[in-house]
Amino acid sequence: MALTTADGKECGGIEQGPFEPIAVIGLAAIMPDADNIEQFWQNIIDAKVSIKQIPEGRWPGPSNNFWKQGGPGDVEEGYTYSKIGALVDGYEFDWRRWRQPPGTLPQIDICQQWAVAVSADAIEDAGFDGENKDIDRVRTGVVFANALGGENRNMSNIRVWSNHTKQLASQHGLPESNMDSFIEDVVQGTPRIDEDTMPGELANVVSGRVANLLDLQGPNHAMDAACASSMAAVLDACRLLQARQVDTMLAGASDRTMDPATFAKFSAIGALSATHSTPFDAKANGFVMGEGAGVLLLKRLGDAIRDGDEIKAVIRGIGGSSDGRGKGITAPSQRGQVQAMARAYNQAGYDASTVQLVEAHGTSTKVGDATELSTLSRLWTGFEGGDHIAVGSIKSQIGHLKAAAGIAGIMKSILALHHRTIPPSAGFETPNPTVEWGDIPFFVPTQAMEWPRPASTPRRVGVSAFGFGGTNFHVALEGYEPDYHAPLAQHWQQRWDAYSQPIEGSQSNRASGEVAASILDSTASPSMTHQQLKEVEGGMLLLSGSDVAQLKQQLEAISFEGPNFDDDPRGLRLSQALDSISGDFSSSDNVRMALIATSWAEFSKRCALAIKAMDDKEKWGFLQAQGVLLSDDAALLPQAKVAHMYPGQGSQYVGMTHDLWQRYSSVQAVWEQSDKTMIEVLNGESLSSFILRSGLSKEQLIEAEHKLKQTEYTQPAMLTADLAIERVLNDHGQTPDMVAGHSLGEYAALMSAGILDMDGALRAAAARGTEMGSVEVADKGLMASVSAPYDDVAAIIEQVDGYVIAANKNSPKMTVIAGETAPVKAAMAEFESRGFQSVTLATSHAFHSKIVAPANEPLRRFLEGLEIRWPTIPITANVDGKFYPMSGDGDSKQAILTQLAPQMASAVEWTRQIQTMYSSGARVFIEVGPKRALSMFATQILEGQPS
Repeated sequence: MALTTADGKECGGIEQGPFEPIAVIGLAAIMPDADNIEQFWQNIIDAKVSIKQIPEGRWPGPSNNFWKQGGPGDVEEGYTYSKIGALVDGYEFDWRRWRQPPGTLPQIDICQQWAVAVSADAIEDAGFDGENKDIDRVRTGVVFANALGGENRNMSNIRVWSNHTKQLASQHGLPESNMDSFIEDVVQGTPRIDEDTMPGELANVVSGRVANLLDLQGPNHAMDAACASSMAAVLDACRLLQARQVDTMLAGASDRTMDPATFAKFSAIGALSATHSTPFDAKANGFVMGEGAGVLLLKRLGDAIRDGDEIKAVIRGIGGSSDGRGKGITAPSQRGQVQAMARAYNQAGYDASTVQLVEAHGTSTKVGDATELSTLSRLWTGFEGGDHIAVGSIKSQIGHLKAAAGIAGIMKSILALHHRTIPPSAGFETPNPTVEWGDIPFFVPTQAMEWPRPASTPRRVGVSAFGFGGTNFHVALEGYEPDYHAPLAQHWQQRWDAYSQPIEGSQSNRASGEVAASILDSTASPSMTHQQLKEVEGGMLLLSGSDVAQLKQQLEAISFEGPNFDDDPRGLRLSQALDSISGDFSSSDNVRMALIATSWAEFSKRCALAIKAMDDKEKWGFLQAQGVLLSDDAALLPQAKVAHMYPGQGSQYVGMTHDLWQRYSSVQAVWEQSDKTMIEVLNGESLSSFILRSGLSKEQLIEAEHKLKQTEYTQPAMLTADLAIERVLNDHGQTPDMVAGHSLGEYAALMSAGILDMDGALRAAAARGTEMGSVEVADKGLMASVSAPYDDVAAIIEQVDGYVIAANKNSPKMTVIAGETAPVKAAMAEFESRGFQSVTLATSHAFHSKIVAPANEPLRRFLEGLEIRWPTIPITANVDGKFYPMSGDGDSKQAILTQLAPQMASAVEWTRQIQTMYSSGARVFIEVGPKRALSMFATQILEGQPS
């Protein structure tokens, strides 16, 4: 089943290539209240909080010159309302060891000095003393994360600007006799401007200085992914190792930006807390900044085992993602977080549910912490609520280290694995009340706990970091276990040996291996590999009985002998096996179950989960999320009707229905028919050529997605996908009693109802897209989705000056507004001020509003040229939510166009459409499209209605 966010958004692109394991063989840190890695671990175990008031002397002047009483949303420009942080005190650079003239040190930012110190310590921590044993410095690279450079740049700029400040002071009457002393006070404590200043404050020189002073001759560079910079640095280091460009890598971060400017700018965002950092606690009210540096010494796992290195932990995967389009450049996205985590575990080859400890991003905001826990719950499945998985955040002790936040979390996790201890999270007293703790498997440990090795896996940790700009990373770590990791390392060495062999002669394009006969036609020639078939394999088990006990007994009795298709191309197919044992299912039985699985491994897991939880009806909702649907509701009455709902623009993606195309000939026929029509419309180009694709490179995917965003392609492509899915349902005996389509989806409904044939509907959709996109007006308007009760939406847009309407009345809880740009923005601001979420939609025009009304007449003329028949089954209209006429004395074309022609510039009355169909006997509502959106709306619209 597709992975989705809590609100049903699909999280795509999860499939990743396998990740060659990387060993952590050394680490070192300079952290608040810890000048070495041992003290850092001790502070973690002791739950020591290192956050304190910024001391006088740290800022260039009294701290109250930069601070004013206030809080988020209530701070005077240029001031900070917070003056607490976690600081590194008493650090002195060993200039004698590094032969650095002491006179140059003020010009070298301390974050560069820290990077040198921790890098040397990490090499020593790994057992390399430089004399008896040393790394190969010719093949060692360095990558350090640093997002803000350091404090020296801001401070040295004061000296540069002082010349201008002097002139301004003179213009405004400062006596010349006081000028020199005034400027001396202005530049007091700032770095000199000389040949050491510029390199001393550049972010990329953090790595460069390490390479220079440690004589490391592999690549060196900086990495900036905001608060996730550390993860990006570790990922890049792993890639260099996996590509054999280096043999060892230093990967770390150094951040020292606790100057007044950084405080003031974060205060302007409203992100800081003025009092404390308590992730996941009810007191959470913002993050506290900290500073520090940390670094890992990395090596390929096989090399580390071969060389007898002490392995602290093993990196098994690093997933990354971008939020894509969202609320804003700094707003978190659950979809992006889910994608990063899922990609990490896809690389690692194991389920997130096998991970026992999560080091969360945990920034100590109620909403952010709750969102992150919700994200984790999308992947950590198969658990009942309760204390199963420990979750914590190092930010509870040392605050948010910005670019170095990720490395602090990774080091904490590595130390936890190495010491076999679940560490505590400080300051957790009262759980965040916005989290349903009883429904999730996570708990926050408040004291150190012994961590025994699980029975079948190593100890596992997941570490998250999310950054401004919509960048997300998650690292999958394991504690090193020789019996588990030695065979894994050997396997990867064999893979590399095979890969690195020179190519001799040509290879057949067909994958080598055994050929297995088709289960449907033994004479058919193979057209897909075993792996390709597994990707589209799947089935559904249907069971029913008089009560849950009988159903459970049936499930426990299921057994299949012999090899299965997961491992053997000649093995038993899941699709065939589940269908064969579902024959006794009766919809009239008291209790009914459907279990969906895409592999034998998933089937076994879900059977075990169902057997464990099905006795407790309160857990049926949880089981449903895992693909196990149970019901003891009364069977639908024979007269209950089925409604099909067809989504419109917004549900499309490259690759939609490709899996069905590979499996069903009816889907292939739909796309072939679509191509015949659209090749003519699109001047020789077919839709399938860029839609029915998978396994694309990044560049190919970008190109295909760009094309799919163009309305003249989007609309007929969505129409084809809807119809392809409809054909599969029809082939399985599922036909609708009535239909409705949302916006563009209405044309799919028109086809299903027999009003238009496929050729006419595709041409109409293409014409609709062309006419909509070609409307030329000074203000093309905006559209925005609003998550709020409809009455509130209606009241707010009524108050806004200018043209803004409810364009898509999707459900009582979700509306899309449209109109002129300024009024829509004003409405969005009002929604946000009242705590309602609003998101701008990526559309060329404000559709379903008067802004696109100029396209109505040319589209109507086009539609009049098509054959338009009376419907064969009932269909509701977007324009008024009522049924189209089924017959009449007049012309069917004119009768249908009365409701269809104005559709493009009229509001979509979707809520009324669903209510109309319900009132006419519809009790089953099926979304016929590539994503899930309309089914959620229908659930919200019909909430509380009897079935």
